[in-house]
Amino acid sequence: PALLVSVLVSGLVFSAFHHLGPGAPPIERGVFVFRAAAGVLLGLLFVVRGFGVVVYTHAVYDVHYYLTHP
Repeated sequence: PALLVSVLVSGLVFSAFHHLGPGAPPIERGVFVFRAAAGVLLGLLFVVRGFGVVVYTHAVYDVHYYLTHP
């Protein structure tokens, strides 16, 4: 149970951190939920495969996003 809670909480924190700081987008429900789900997925990936795989997965998503959203 602690592992599940920690992955869910880390997903929410992951999403929240993407909305903080100067120039950050305002919080919109759909965007926040998408990022929270991505954070949970990355958290589960961390548990199963480790930190390096999570970093590469996030980097590949970032490159894909910036190439497809000019």
